[in-house]
Amino acid sequence: MTHKSFDKSPKQQRAGDLEQLLTDYYGPPLKEQPLSSAAWMDVQEQLTRRRRVRLDGPSWLRRARRPIRLVPFYLQEALRNVAAEAHVQGWISPRLRYHLRRRRLLPTIGVSLLWPSAIHITFSRGFERMLEQDELDVLLASGLARYLCYLKPGQLIISRLLGLLVVIASLTSFWLAWKQVFSWPFWLALIVLLSSLVLAGWHKYRLALLADAQVVRWLGRERTCQGLQGLVTRSAHPRRTGWWAEPSLAVRARRVCAQPASTRSERLTTVH
Repeated sequence: MTHKSFDKSPKQQRAGDLEQLLTDYYGPPLKEQPLSSAAWMDVQEQLTRRRRVRLDGPSWLRRARRPIRLVPFYLQEALRNVAAEAHVQGWISPRLRYHLRRRRLLPTIGVSLLWPSAIHITFSRGFERMLEQDELDVLLASGLARYLCYLKPGQLIISRLLGLLVVIASLTSFWLAWKQVFSWPFWLALIVLLSSLVLAGWHKYRLALLADAQVVRWLGRERTCQGLQGLVTRSAHPRRTGWWAEPSLAVRARRVCAQPASTRSERLTTVH
């Protein structure tokens, strides 16, 4: 015993005494408890954010750039569950882009009409987890449905043609106005430009309503109605239309939650 005690250095003896005191006071050491995948995703996001702040240069340059944020794990899981319920194959599932804003507004989701490469979801800073599960599922399902609608060959051709008409007509009218040629070609280009914008807005509005009908087929009318009504109650301006022919939440909820004509006629026949 004395030989072994002499072999130990004073530091090792103090460490052993400290461990013995901690064991006597707190009890035996606990077993290792592995962290969940969501916790690891949060840690990775914090480390990546700190590394990006150090490497991105001065503060004025960082403010000028738009940061690329990692998608939270719970959003990825929710989109994966919605895609599984919709029986969407893995190679069709889109990328999810995550954006934050400072104003406390309702979370929004959108897909580019001309180049539907990703689903863009925007949350307010500090209020990322303000939605209930049904509301979040309806929000992500509407984005997925719009993405799939925009990718259809016929809809994509119409969108690209309308976008090409808008570009050509706007450039032509601008060039004629710069040349101060206000004859019939200028007015024709202006009419084509306005007509193309109106048609593109109507096309986007129609596809948004078709996407809501697809969400009803995926999640069911009752669940979709609950999610939309929850978003309506959270919104400060539910009747306000979105940017460029985006239907308002009140219109979407009214169309989805309205009783179908087939069930109404069936009830009338059973009553009579």
